[in-house]
Amino acid sequence: MNACSDRVVYVSHSLLRHFAKLKLANEAKSVVIHNGIDLDRFNQQVGSSLRHELGYAGDDIIIGSIGDIRPPKAYDLLIRAAAILTSRIDNIKFLLVGSETPLLNDLKKLCRDLGVHNKFMFLGFRSDIPNILKTIDVYVLSSTTEGFSLSTVEAMATGLPVICTRSGGPEDIITHGKDGLLVPPNDPHSLAGAIFELITNRTLATRLSHEAQKTARLFSVHSMVGQYEALYNRILPNYTWRHR
Repeated sequence: MNACSDRVVYVSHSLLRHFAKLKLANEAKSVVIHNGIDLDRFNQQVGSSLRHELGYAGDDIIIGSIGDIRPPKAYDLLIRAAAILTSRIDNIKFLLVGSETPLLNDLKKLCRDLGVHNKFMFLGFRSDIPNILKTIDVYVLSSTTEGFSLSTVEAMATGLPVICTRSGGPEDIITHGKDGLLVPPNDPHSLAGAIFELITNRTLATRLSHEAQKTARLFSVHSMVGQYEALYNRILPNYTWRHR
């Protein structure tokens, strides 16, 4: 893969390790530059809460996840965790946002089979992600594999406590117990336990959310562009790259 390239950029160390293990990456020519977000978009005050629009009660605890409905997102794991939690927390609700695919019907059937269909709301694609994030209480990434996870960084920048599976990219973002919680993939009991901990331990949730906002600043689009410019300047030292 790197034979005809001066450098190959990977968006996380896990991706680099994956391709190196397959003998498809020359680590001497490889660079990790994380994706970045527009921090201002997620730090600013947004419109009124969606709780009323979506029919949530004021005391409902909303667990949210954002991403296209695809097998690697493992939303079935979140549904199974919900089935564990709903017997312990009556006012817990789950909100999934992402482009719909044929897999959605399977997820809805699983919700019915596990008796949590009245706890889940599937919104499909939404463009008002900052408003969505301001509406939920805890952000969850349940994936089996992730290259990076911009949605996690966006949630952290918003000031949400986050829980992610150890699915690759999140380990580049989160330090477990400092600015978020990491749980094993494909383990609904561990995921349910982490959600329960953040719901019942508000001191922990508040501390993680504050640290998460600090961590999110490391993944700004400005930082990403600066790293690409520095890389170009190392490869092409006679060419000056400037912000326009």
